[in-house]
Amino acid sequence: DRHSRATSSKGLLFQFTDRSVPGGRRAGSTMRREISVRGRPLPWGQPPPQTAATIADVRARAARYGRQQAIGFGIRLNLIVRDTDDDAWAAAQEMLDSASDDTIARVQANNTKQDAVGQDRQTALHGGVRPRRARDLEVYPNIWSGFGLLRHGPGIAVVGSPRSVADRLIEYHRLGVESFIVSGNPLLEEAHRFADQVMPLLPL
Repeated sequence: DRHSRATSSKGLLFQFTDRSVPGGRRAGSTMRREISVRGRPLPWGQPPPQTAATIADVRARAARYGRQQAIGFGIRLNLIVRDTDDDAWAAAQEMLDSASDDTIARVQANNTKQDAVGQDRQTALHGGVRPRRARDLEVYPNIWSGFGLLRHGPGIAVVGSPRSVADRLIEYHRLGVESFIVSGNPLLEEAHRFADQVMPLLPL
């Protein structure tokens, strides 16, 4: 199955998918946040400090409707999980090295055509330039912006050992994130690693 889901008694929802979901349009980003106060915002992944700022902004808007306590938040992230942090970063390096210059150029050229705030934020984290070391794009502990060089759409990945990945997801949860749309490459192998090694470490 290309899509798997797990729900906990604590209200956490994890869905593993290989489908990209379009981001918010530039002209509609403020409107989307206003609309989000009536639902569950699901932004593209950002490092925890930026995620905290987005949550605070939406909660402030929700307060005008008396919904600041009722609103929930989600996030879309990629995962690279290996037995150790070093192994996970080696996998990110291999992914970066295996992409051709033409592929990266084509992805970035397409991204510049996207009239989307989410895409702008992703591009700002990697600058559209491939570094020699994948870890040069570690924009926060275990948070890698390099996926955004290689693919369209959500380009933030959590990279590390099962414990490191779980710690970052728990950090997002403590900020207020309750729903996680996560994906990996290759999808099936990453889904099994997540289910077998990461989920037992989460407060499910």
